[in-house]
Amino acid sequence: MKDPAENMLKICRIASFPSIDSQGVGLPGYQLCKAMENPTLFLTRKTADPLPVGDHIDLRMIDYSSPAFSERLNAGVALKKIFGLLKFLLVSINPMTRFHPDILHIHSPLYLLHAAWARFILRSKICMTFHGSDLLRIKKNPFLKWVLPRLVDLFFHVSLSMRADLQSFLPHSRIIYTPNGVDLDKFRDLGLSRKKQVVAVGNLRWQKGYKYLIDAFSTLTDTQYDLVIAGEGPLRDELENQIEEAGLTGKVRMPGRLDHDQLVKLLGESSIYVMSSVSEGFPKALLEAMACGLPVVTTDAGCCQEVAVDAGICVDCSDSEALAAALRMIIEDQGLRHSLASRAAASAPMYSWDVSCDIVSSAYDSLCV
Repeated sequence: MKDPAENMLKICRIASFPSIDSQGVGLPGYQLCKAMENPTLFLTRKTADPLPVGDHIDLRMIDYSSPAFSERLNAGVALKKIFGLLKFLLVSINPMTRFHPDILHIHSPLYLLHAAWARFILRSKICMTFHGSDLLRIKKNPFLKWVLPRLVDLFFHVSLSMRADLQSFLPHSRIIYTPNGVDLDKFRDLGLSRKKQVVAVGNLRWQKGYKYLIDAFSTLTDTQYDLVIAGEGPLRDELENQIEEAGLTGKVRMPGRLDHDQLVKLLGESSIYVMSSVSEGFPKALLEAMACGLPVVTTDAGCCQEVAVDAGICVDCSDSEALAAALRMIIEDQGLRHSLASRAAASAPMYSWDVSCDIVSSAYDSLCV
């Protein structure tokens, strides 16, 4: 009997991949693979303890250098990244050629060399997802704005706020909205006693705007609330120095990257969630906090405002005073805090991974008819 998989589209996906210790990294690509039964070659950077995959997924983890970009592009970092990506491409060519995908789906413009190889050598269709700050760099790069519509067949984006920018240099008919989702079996209100604690979750990078959050919290010491920033990244030393200089040692904690159980417990015992980002796509962490019953204070980066519209207060990016005022309002008004918490928990189920997966699957089929 013929294997049904032989009649299914073969997908090669290139993206970050979630691990047991960092389950939010690369989650959209992982969820797509889990939900779709298509034979899949998943190419990613090597990481410890990756989450499990189904039998239909061939996970290839490749060891290459990929240092993070800072807010201001550093030539040394850029050079290391370029050499790392070239190594990634060279090691990927053999498995890509053997697999010969119908569709290559990249989740970052960093993998455009893979896309070029697949399109012109393997004759694959190309899809690309915009997740966040990558769009900011592409908007400033005339060459990439010229290349993308000529190389990529379909573009997915996770935030409605991206649409106008994308439509300025891409064909409107090839742009598709696919919001992120939340796993309500994992993220929910555990009924724990809530501490006088504000929580933020995310990598310690410039995009998260933590320097503005720490500035804001320095004016809230009279409230008896503490701040916990869960995550790891290149700005740890800088942020620790800022905390010390502001006299917030003991009031602001940075416990590092948490595993799933630790994260759910932290959200479950906190009273307010804050997102101080200056650049976002679709903030998974914000949605997870809402699912855990937390009222939120967020900036208007990416689609934070559209996600949190009923669940909290939205302020301008890079505005410490506005962050502080919004946090104080929710801290001091118990009725408002409880009302926003209830609406947050009710709003989260509107975002489902299954919906996004269905949209992507239909788009794949339309490319290969």
